[in-house]
Amino acid sequence: MKLSKKFMAASVMALAIGMTATGVTAFADSAPSVTIDGQAVTFSDAVPQNVNGRIMVPYRAMFEALGAEVDYDAATKVISGSVDGKKLEMTNGNNVITLKNADGTTSTKTMDVAPFIQNDRTYVPTRFVSEVLGYSVGWDQAAKTVVIVNTDKIVANANTDFALVRQTADISVDNSKTYNVDGTFKGNLTMDLSSLVGDGTASAEELKTSMDLDGTVKGICNNTDADITVDMNLSDGETKVPATSEVKLDGNKGVMYMGQTVNGNQTWYSMNMDSILGAQGMSWSDLKNATAASDDMVAGMSATLKAMAPSYDVNGYQRSVDYYNALKKAFGDDAFKKSGNTYTSEFDFADMFKAMGTSGQMDGATVTGKYVIETDGTKPVSSTMTMKMGGVQGLNEMSVEATTKKNSAVAKFVADMLGMKMTGDIDLKFTETSNKVDTSLPKGVTAVSLDSMLNAA
Repeated sequence: MKLSKKFMAASVMALAIGMTATGVTAFADSAPSVTIDGQAVTFSDAVPQNVNGRIMVPYRAMFEALGAEVDYDAATKVISGSVDGKKLEMTNGNNVITLKNADGTTSTKTMDVAPFIQNDRTYVPTRFVSEVLGYSVGWDQAAKTVVIVNTDKIVANANTDFALVRQTADISVDNSKTYNVDGTFKGNLTMDLSSLVGDGTASAEELKTSMDLDGTVKGICNNTDADITVDMNLSDGETKVPATSEVKLDGNKGVMYMGQTVNGNQTWYSMNMDSILGAQGMSWSDLKNATAASDDMVAGMSATLKAMAPSYDVNGYQRSVDYYNALKKAFGDDAFKKSGNTYTSEFDFADMFKAMGTSGQMDGATVTGKYVIETDGTKPVSSTMTMKMGGVQGLNEMSVEATTKKNSAVAKFVADMLGMKMTGDIDLKFTETSNKVDTSLPKGVTAVSLDSMLNAA
C-alpha cells in the first residue's frame, strides 16, 4: 500500500493494430498479464488486450481459470459461465452483464465496455467478470498485470478462527438498526507552537495556550449514516467560548460533511470517503460492507480485503494472505490467554503493516496494544481495546482505551503531536429509534470541499 502520491512517466502508445467487430481500437502495447490467487493465467491461442483502459481477455480461458463452467450460444451470441450456483451471462456487443443466483434472484450491471469478437475469439472485460463473481481485482501498472484474488477463499475459516471476537458483536450495537446517541465529552487542549513558528514576531508565552473542553454529544446513527453534534465550551480559566462541531455521514453517497461553529460563525466542509481511503489504497464501499458484517467474520474480513484491492500489486494475493494471518495472530482465538472469565490478547501490528505494504507517512510506525474480553462464563459482556502508536515523525504520543458494553461505550485518549496535546474522555449511550438519519446539509449551505487537499497530500 502506498501512502504517498504516485507519479508515472509518460509512455508512448504503439500503433493501432486494427478495428474490432464493435469498433473499439486495441493497442499493441506489451500484452497485459493476468494472475488469479498468485498464479499466472495462460492464454494459449489469444492474448489479453488493453482496450481503452480495460483489459479484455479470451472468455473461455478466463472463465475456466475462475473455475467456471463455460458455454456459448452461437445463435444468440450469449456467453455464460457458471460457478458455485451462480451463472453469469453476457452478449457480444452488449455492455450489460447479468448474474443469476442460486436462489433464483437476478441482477444486472452496465459495463463501460462490451464483449467483442476478434480473430474468431470472444473477448470479455476482466474486471467486470471477476467482480461480478465475487473476486477482488487490482491493477499493477508497472507490471501491466491484472491481479485477481478470491478473498472469500482466504477467509473461509474466519468464523471459527475468530469465534471469540465474533461473539463480541452481541455486546455492541446492531448494525441493522438506527440509534439515538447521547453522551458527554471532557478534555484538555494544550498548545506550544514556539518551536514551530518561533520567528520572533511573538513571545514564547504568546505561542502557548491551554484550555479545557466540556460538552455534550447528541445525534443519530446507523451502520451507513450519521448526524452527530458536539456542543462544547472552551475555557482558558478566564473566558468561555462556545463551539459546535457537527458531522454528517452519507454512507450511500460516500460523503462526510463537517460543520464548525465558533462565536456564531459557521463553516461547513465536505470530504469524499474514497478520497480519504484512496490514499490508503482502500475503497469506501467495501469498508462499509465490512462494518455491516461484524457478526459474520467471513463476510466482514472478505469485504476488508476487497477494500484493499485498489492497492494490489503482483503480490496482492500473498499480501492478502499475510494480512489475514496477521489479524489471526492478533485477534484469533489462539491469540487469547484465559484467566477465569477474562480473555486477553497482546498484539503488535508490525506484521499487518508489512502485509499492507505501508510506506511514506507510516514508515517506522508502531501500533501495539491489548484486547480484553470479559465474559459471564458463557458469553462476552464487555470488551476493552487499548492501543498506542509511535514511530511517526512529529508524534510524541497517541493512545486510546475504549470499553464497549451493551449499547454503551466509554473511551479515553491522548494525542500529542506537532506542539499540540489533547486529552479527553467520552461516554456514550445508544438507544434504538425508528427515526431516520438526516444526512443533508442545512438549507442554503454550501460545503467547502477538502478533496483536493487530501489528494495533494
